[in-house]
Amino acid sequence: MFEYIELFFLGYFAALTPGPDSLFVLKNSFVSLKNAFLSVLGILLGNIIYLSLVYFGFSNLGKNPYFLGLVSLFGGFYLLYLAYLSFKEKTYIKLDINEKKIENEEKVFLKALLTNLSNPKALLFFSSILTPFLTKNILLSLLFLYIGIALAFFSIAIFGSKIPLNKDEKILSIANKIIAILFLIFSYKLFSQFIYTIL
Repeated sequence: MFEYIELFFLGYFAALTPGPDSLFVLKNSFVSLKNAFLSVLGILLGNIIYLSLVYFGFSNLGKNPYFLGLVSLFGGFYLLYLAYLSFKEKTYIKLDINEKKIENEEKVFLKALLTNLSNPKALLFFSSILTPFLTKNILLSLLFLYIGIALAFFSIAIFGSKIPLNKDEKILSIANKIIAILFLIFSYKLFSQFIYTIL
């Protein structure tokens, strides 16, 4: 039982570390808690897809250089796109706040899903962590790991929504720019991964 609890905490703290997924949830939590929860649900669906690949024995995909290269290239461009959106995003303190939220809520789930799936390292992460548990109850291992990850992202969503950034346009604008720069950094890392795999 201790091994499963260890998996839970491993998933929890791994999800809390800065990365495209946690940044995307944090960014949307500045808009509304509903947006943050929608982004969490999109990311968790992506995790289900990756965990399913591990469960059904496709974890070797994460070691295939062509798969890694293709997903890294897609992910690099997608994070570049998210960085661009964050840079040009205007604050929404004024009268259009409700329209802005509605517009974002229609797209945020899909964007979150694509953000998660654009990171091929997630498959490597899951397969490397779960390898020692393949001889044990793999479903129970997946469940504990997934619950830890889910709680971490919901924690980020709740924490971010409590930060009163949306009361100050200047602070919100700075926060968006910082997040955009971080997206650029992760985009660069994925492009580097793509170049490394094709050489």
